[in-house]
Formats: sequence, structure tokens, C-alpha cells
Amino acid sequence: MTTICEDPQPFFELKEFPTLNKDILLSLVKRDDLIIEEIDIWKYLLKWGTAQSVAFKESSKGKSQEIDVTKWKDNDFSSLKKSLDPFIPYIRFHEISREDFYHHIRPYKKAIPENIYEDIVAYLMVNIMPKFSTLPSRCGSVNIDSVIIERNKAAVITNWIEKRTTLVRKPFYRFTLTYRATRDGFNFNTFNAKNQNNAVLGLIKIKDSKKIIGGYSPIGFKSRNDDAYYWVDDYDDYYAQWVSTNNSFIFCFGDEESSTVLSCVKDSSCAIYSCSGSWMNFGNSDLVLNGQNGSCSQCYYENKILDTNSFVVEELETFIVQKN
Repeated sequence: MTTICEDPQPFFELKEFPTLNKDILLSLVKRDDLIIEEIDIWKYLLKWGTAQSVAFKESSKGKSQEIDVTKWKDNDFSSLKKSLDPFIPYIRFHEISREDFYHHIRPYKKAIPENIYEDIVAYLMVNIMPKFSTLPSRCGSVNIDSVIIERNKAAVITNWIEKRTTLVRKPFYRFTLTYRATRDGFNFNTFNAKNQNNAVLGLIKIKDSKKIIGGYSPIGFKSRNDDAYYWVDDYDDYYAQWVSTNNSFIFCFGDEESSTVLSCVKDSSCAIYSCSGSWMNFGNSDLVLNGQNGSCSQCYYENKILDTNSFVVEELETFIVQKN
């Protein structure tokens, strides 16, 4: 089975594939190490599922088994739905592009459970995280040394970094832990020294809550240059500057997968507020962290990520983000 997973195309192209035992095919589709595009899995399942229909078998005798879904009747879709039902929970529909969805999934809407179909549409159209199809990418196994999130959420964040509507399998990212509050202490100098000019991911576990929030900056949390504004007092220099980027975002993983919020920067000139006093500062309001206290007030990012305007940190981690 492992050998098939490494190169499944020849197996799916076998002449005998349409008559393959359901349990064998299901065990293959369930595997996370199946190296194949999700849209191709769907196409092969259509081929297999259609072949299970008695009506299709009769109509295709001596003919090329081309599927013309425009000629299907309701009982044809019902038959296909019955064949595909066991496989539907294991298909990563959220990895399929809008174009492929339109051409290869939309025509079979009647064969897909309504809640699943609406879930796919919501994700592809307005980037609402899936409620039902939440499996991590098959080959996008993302290792992350975190006590705040698991690998499947790291895979979701990887997708957001790529700014894609499909969860990517390649390239993979490497998340290198640079700071953990319970290990390194809530120390500003330590935090600041490790999170300056590299692409960085910050994760926050909120105290007395199951919610996890965070933010990604491709330019770090501190990026001081000659364009910064400076204020000088009697004790020390104070600096502050807006740092521009189109690729930063903040987010919240809620109590349920359905409450996940992604908030991308909408005004790139106000993406990161780099100043001497803040730990991490997205938009100078959207997500601001100062030690164990933080605030969220939507302004320069698309969505508000918390219902409340303030929070207390239970755990804090940062990671340098690099492509493998």
C-alpha cells in the first residue's frame, strides 16, 4: 500500500480499476500519505462510482465509458451518491481550485451532501474555513514544535502564507521555534531580539479560553530603518514607524473549526507598526501585544478576530518561517 501511495497514478489507470473492491479503494483514499492531487482523486472516484451503476453498465456496453453528466437523470445521481457516500468525508475538497470545482465538481452537485457542497462553496467564494472538510493536506505534513497548535493547524497556516484557495502540498515550510514564554519568560528583550527581520509567526494561547490567536509577518515584528519616526526623551530613544507589506495576516482558531477567522491586511501601508514599546503590533490596533496583555480592535485588517477588545496571554510562541 505504501508503494502505491508514493506513485498511485499507474494503479488508478489499471483497466481493472472500475471493478476494484470498495473497501480496498476506501482504505487507499483514507490515507494521508497518498501523493496525488485531490482533484484527481475525485475524478477517479467518479470513474469508479459511475461504474458501480447498473444503468451505466448497461448503457456503456461496447462503448467508450465517457461520462456525459448533462444527460443524467435524478436516479443516476442517486446511484452515484450511494457509491460515493463512504468516500466523501475523506476528500479534501478545500484543496481543489475554483476552476476545477466549477468544471469537475459543480456538475455533480446532486451526488454530494448539501452541507458538504455549501461548505466548499463558502470556502472557495469567501474564504470561510470548512466546517466539515477539515482534514489536513495529505502531503502537507507540517512539523511544528508547538504546545499551542497541532500539525493540521500549521498546514492551514501554510496555506494562508501561500495566499491560495487550495491547501498546498508543495513547497513545505519549516517553522523554527525562537521563543516560548513558559520556557524563556515574558521578557521583552528576549522576545525582541529573536523576532526582527525574518518572516515570523506568532501564536497566542488566551488565558481562560480555548481560543488561539496569532499573526504572520513576512518582515518580522521589528523592522527599523531610516524612514522611522523618532521621539527622544530624557531617558532613551523611542522610535515608531509603519512598515508596509501585502502579505501579513492575523487569525483566530476558535472553540470550533467553524469559528476560525482569517484577517488579511487591507491597507498594506499600515500592516505592521514597528515601535520600541510593542512586542508584536499588527495595524497598531488589530492585534497588539505588550507582554502578557493584548488588544484587538479591527482597523487595517479585514476582520475582527476576537469578540472582546482585550485579552490576557497564557502562552506565547514565535517561529521563524522558511521554505524548505
